[in-house]
Amino acid sequence: MAFGDNGRLFVSLPDLGAVYQLTDRDQDGFAEQPQLYYVGLDRPSGLAWHDGRLYVAEPEGLLSLADGDNANRAGRVRRLFSGLPDDGGHWRRPLAVGPDSRLYLAVGSRCNACEESNPLRAKVLRIDPQSGKFEVYAEGLRHTTALTFSAQNELWGCDVGREGLGATAPVNEINRISGGGDYGWPYCYGEQRPDPQFGDQERCRQTIAGRLSLPGDNRPTAMVAGHGLKAADEYRNSLYVMLAGRETKLIRLALDPDRDTPVGHAFLRGWGKEGGLNSAQASLVVGPDGHLYLALSGMNVIYQIRWGERGTGL
Repeated sequence: MAFGDNGRLFVSLPDLGAVYQLTDRDQDGFAEQPQLYYVGLDRPSGLAWHDGRLYVAEPEGLLSLADGDNANRAGRVRRLFSGLPDDGGHWRRPLAVGPDSRLYLAVGSRCNACEESNPLRAKVLRIDPQSGKFEVYAEGLRHTTALTFSAQNELWGCDVGREGLGATAPVNEINRISGGGDYGWPYCYGEQRPDPQFGDQERCRQTIAGRLSLPGDNRPTAMVAGHGLKAADEYRNSLYVMLAGRETKLIRLALDPDRDTPVGHAFLRGWGKEGGLNSAQASLVVGPDGHLYLALSGMNVIYQIRWGERGTGL
C-alpha cells in the first residue's frame, strides 16, 4: 500500500496484476468502491508515492505510473529498469522512498540457504527515480519483507531468515540498514550467529548484527515507522511490525536513541493461532490523516487504526 495525493490509498493485487485506489470522499471512515488505477502488471508488490508518481515494483523491474489527465487512472507509464532476477524464490519487492529522494528496493534470495550466483539477490538496491540507475546499498538480507524510514531518516527492514533451525531459533531480524552493510546471510543470522551450513565465527564478525532477533515461528510480514501518526510521542517514536507464525499479531517496537535494541510492546492481537492467515501477506502504512492502515490479504481486509482524541489510546 501507498498513499498518494488527495488522500488516495493505492493497493497492489499481485494475483490480478493490478493496482487499485481507494478514497473516503465523505470522511466516514470507510472507503468507497475501489477504482482500478492500472492493470497488466506482473505480480505488482512494492508501492511508493513520490513527486506525483506511483512507483510499482514487479519481480523483474520497476515502473512509474502517473495520472496525466486527472482521470484517476494511470495514463503515463514508464519502465525505469528491468533485469532483476525472477528465476524462482522470493519475488515480492518491498519499496520505500528515502529522504534523499531515492527509491530503496529489496530483492530476496532464491533459496533457503545457499551462495547466490546472481549478484542482485539478497540485497537492498538504491535507485535514482529519474534515470533508473541503481546500485547495491546493502547485502546479506535473505528475505526483507518491508522497508521503512524513521523520523531520524534511518532505514529499517524486517528480514525472514532461513528455515530448518527450529521454531525457537532466532533467525528472523529487525535491521537498521546502513549503506555498504553486510547483514550476514547465508553465512550468519541474528546476532552474528554462524549458519550451521555456511558460517564461521571469523566471517560473522565482519557482518552487522540484527537490532532485534525473532524466533522462527514469529515471522515479520510488514513494518512501518510511526512518526506520522496522530498519537502521543511514545506511539510516534516506534516501529509497527506484523508478525505471523505462532500467532498473528501487531507489535510496537519503541525506538530509543540511547538503546541499540528496540523495546517490544504488545499492540493488537486476536487474529487467531495457527492457520491460513499466518501464511498471508500484510502491509502497513501511515496515512496523511495520521491513522495507521493495516492490510491482511488472507482476510481481504484493510483496517484503519485510530488513536483517541488526545492520541493516547486506540
